[in-house]
Parts: sequence; C-alpha cells; structure tokens
Amino acid sequence: MPSPERPPGDSGVAPYETLLAKSDKATKLSESISKAHNDMVFIKERVAKLVAQMNYLRQAVETAMPNSKGQGTTDVPKERLIEEMLKAKANINKFRHLIEDAAAKTRQAGEGDGAGGLRAKEKVDDPKQSIFERLGGDLNLETTIELVYEKAVRDPRTRAHFEKNQKKMDSIKAKMCAFLTGFFGGPKTYDEENIQPVHYHMNITDYHFDAVLEMFQQVFNELDIHPNAITDGLAELGRCRKLITTGCTVRMEVAKKNEEMGTDMMFIKVGYGEGLEDFIKRLFDLSKVDRRLKKFFQGKDLHRIRTSLRAYLTERFGGPKQYKGRDLEEIHRGLGLDDFYFDCFLMNAEKALHGLGVDEEIIAEVLITLEFARPKVLNRKGDQLTDFKLVDGMTIFERIGGDMNLEAVVETMYSGALLDPRIKFFFDLPKDRVEQIKERMCSFLSMITGAPEVHYDVKVLKEIHRSINITDYHFDALMENMKVACELMEIENTAKMDFLECASRVRGIITAGCTVRLELARRRTEIGGTEGLFRQLGGEAGVAKVVERAYELIEKDDRLSKFLSGAKLGAIKQSQTKYLTHLFGGAE
Repeated sequence: MPSPERPPGDSGVAPYETLLAKSDKATKLSESISKAHNDMVFIKERVAKLVAQMNYLRQAVETAMPNSKGQGTTDVPKERLIEEMLKAKANINKFRHLIEDAAAKTRQAGEGDGAGGLRAKEKVDDPKQSIFERLGGDLNLETTIELVYEKAVRDPRTRAHFEKNQKKMDSIKAKMCAFLTGFFGGPKTYDEENIQPVHYHMNITDYHFDAVLEMFQQVFNELDIHPNAITDGLAELGRCRKLITTGCTVRMEVAKKNEEMGTDMMFIKVGYGEGLEDFIKRLFDLSKVDRRLKKFFQGKDLHRIRTSLRAYLTERFGGPKQYKGRDLEEIHRGLGLDDFYFDCFLMNAEKALHGLGVDEEIIAEVLITLEFARPKVLNRKGDQLTDFKLVDGMTIFERIGGDMNLEAVVETMYSGALLDPRIKFFFDLPKDRVEQIKERMCSFLSMITGAPEVHYDVKVLKEIHRSINITDYHFDALMENMKVACELMEIENTAKMDFLECASRVRGIITAGCTVRLELARRRTEIGGTEGLFRQLGGEAGVAKVVERAYELIEKDDRLSKFLSGAKLGAIKQSQTKYLTHLFGGAE
C-alpha cells in the first residue's frame, strides 16, 4: 500500500541548502567575533607600547637635564606644554574610542542567533591559574586601577580620599597596582604589611570600602572578564577590608563604648569650652577658604552658625546640655551636601586639631564622634546595607528567586558549614538553636537584598556577634560555602555575584568585636610587652592553673577527649605550662 505523500514543509530532514546557509551564517559570525577579538588585542598592544614609550621619554628627559641627577626639571614654555598636553589627551581619547568601537563590534557580533553559545565558548576561565592571570595579567590590572581611580575621583562617596595633586594620584595608582599584583598571585613588589599602617589613621569606613569594591566590580564587567574570575577577584579584594578599615573600626567601637558609658571625658580632653571654641574657630577658618567647601559659607551668618555648632558639640562631647536648635536633618536639608563635602569637612577638622597640637588619640576620638553625624547631616535614611541594587527594575531578592530559593541557599550553606572544619564550631548547635539561626539568616538576607516588608535590626546582629571570636578567616569560609550553595541552586551568574557582594557587606558587622579585641591587644603588647599579662595571670602558678582547668574541660568534651586517650597528660601539661609562661612574658 503506498504511503501518503509528506507535505513539502513537513520534511523530517532539513534541505541541503538550508543547512549550508546556517553553516555559512555561523562561520561568518565566528569570523566576526574572531576579528573583533583580534582588534581588541591589537589595541591593547598599541596602548602598552604607548605607555612604554611615554615612560622611556620621561626617563630620558629626567636624565638629560643639567644638574638633575635624574630627577631635575627645566623651564618649558607654557604654550608648548599646553600643546603637548592637548596632543596627549587627543591620543588617549583616540585609543579609548578605538577600544569602545572594538567592544561594540564584539557585542554586535554576539547579538545574532547562536551568539550566546559562541561567546560563552570564546570566554574561558581556568580556576587553576592565579587570580592575577584570570583577571588578565599586568595590562588588565593597570587598566582596572586607572578606570577605578577615575570613578573614585568622580564618586562623592570616595572623592575626598582619592582627589589629590597629579603626582600624588600617580603614586597611589602605582602602589595600588603593585599591591594588587602580588595580592592576586602575581609578582610581589609591595610589602603587604605596609597597607594597614598607611590607612590606620584615615577615616575610612565600611561604607567607603564597599563603594570602591562596587567600582572594581563595574570595571571588571566593562573589561569583559569571565564572571567566575570576577567573583573570586572580588572575594579576594574583600580580604583587604580589615587592612584598610581596622583603624577606623577600632576607634568607632571605642567611641561608642565611651558614649554608652555616659562619660564626659571627650569634653575634658578637648579643653572644655575654651578648647572647643579654639577648635571651631580654626575649623571655620580652614573651611571658608577651602575651594571645595567655601560656597557653603559665603553669605552666611558665620557667628550664629559657630555658636550653634559649639552648643551642639559641647553636648555631643559630654559637656553641659546647651543645644536648643533644630535637628541636623532639617538644618542641612536642601544644601546639596554629599559624602564628598562631609569627608572634606572631617579632613579640615583633623587639620584644625593638629594645628592646635592635640594628641593623636584625642583627634581620632573627635573625628569618630563627628562621623556618627554623617547620616543625619546627609539626610540618609537607614544604612548602606539596605541600599539594594536594582537591575531591570528587579531587586536582588527577586532575581535569585525569592523566598524559596533564598531559604534553599541558606539551608544548603548551613549543611556545608556543618561539614567544614573551619567553621563547624560556630554552627554545630542544638536543633532548635539551628532552626532559629537559619530563620534569622533568611530574614536578614531577605531585608538586605530588597524583600518587601522585611525588617531586621542591624544593631541586634552586631550585638549577637560582638563577643564571638569570628575572624576574617571564618567569614571567608562562610562566604565560600554561600557561593557553593548559590551554584548548586543554579542561580543566574550576575544575580549570584550581586547577592554574594551584598552578603559580604556584613563582614564588618560580624567580625567587629573580634577585630577590636585583637587590635587593642596587639597595641597593648607592642607598647608594654607581655610582662603585664603574665603578672595579671598570676605568674607561673597562675598559668599552671589555667592549663589544668583547660584540660579538665577538654577531658569532658566529647569532641576533644578522644585525642587524649592514652596520652601522658602530666608531661603535656608541664610542657604547655612552660611554653605559655614564655609566651606571656615569663622566664625563658
């Protein structure tokens, strides 16, 4: 029996011409992407050569100058200098446009059918390589620093800390590049131990650090770096937080503690009313001629403002209650103030106190006390944790899949933490306590990622963790488990990155208590050594009692007692007593 005829368009096999056309289209698309990639490589090489030539020219000029010893200068006609600067600027813009055009071609080539798959194959990441290599090596890192710095001097959150004279900015960028090259696994040419001392006395908070981290993420994306490399690079950058913000964190915590105790020591330390008046006068003298701030003082009744500020600070520093003016929010509303101007004002306050010969520790306390006024002066509602990111009108909470996905991420992360020896101690708790912790974690993460009508008191979170010895090591381990949980839940990559970046912002809150204790202990040890600690423990006899008591607890602890089975406890205790005696400043 003959089979029925198949309609012309119902063929089970595509016609040869159709397959050929599709193959030709895919080939052209692949060639277009390859050409755009080659263009980008060519432009990067041209930029690198230009930078090398400029450095060579600079060195040649320095060494050719009479009596320069390699560092001299000579008079150059102003017109010639302006002409050369305009040429350099034009060349830089030309290269930038070339790069942008090549990037646009790459994007355009990837918008056709099948582009997503082809582009995904073009972009490869090897986790076995160092982060330095995965981010693109020297050239990419130098470009990243340049673009991040450019953003930082335009962003009001960070401008005051990055806007310097050109020579200083070039020096900072070179140091950033040298530090991050080694930090990311490249050649080490910068001593990491210098980072904390350099930033220790700067008023750099988590708010500022998060802003810079956000800029790095933007630039990494602009440079089309692989998403996995970006995630790991940002996680590594997060480890720098304690090096940059520890000094400010310690001062803020000490100032808060003093305020909670109701002490009036600050008012006494600044010299009572007379010392406060001298400080305010010098502060206003600096600010009204500061090109960044003087517009806020021109045409104003400065005597009245100074009188009000003195009354406010007298009360704020623990002196008599004198302030009867309006709220700070009302006074500063509509003035156009932002973080940049507030940071500039704080910097002038520091200069004023230095000019009066005030002790460094007192200056730090004054600046931190003023820092607490930032949210009110800038009319900022809530805090940076709840300043969540929107993409296509959707919050991070919505982009990761809402309640169910978030709960699944927390559940998976917690299961991983129970198996992770680095953090198991903090999570291996009674069942009812575990459920309570997971519920609170879900509530908090929901709030900071933008879930509607979810509230969690951040102060409570800080108090809960204040007395727990959670270090950056533990927090990094937790974030690793969080990342794995997101990947197991197959959360879309950009949403995953934003979620992890958002969650990482609580690092300062979680680790603050331990950070402050460790830092204060380190400072006491550096200043007075450990002999005082040895005496406080009761000498060698006191240390022996501590060791004895510790082993009594260990023998009763099911988690540890197995390690003591068959051990010669007497000899162990004796050896540890000797070691701790030496460690705490006793006899050799």
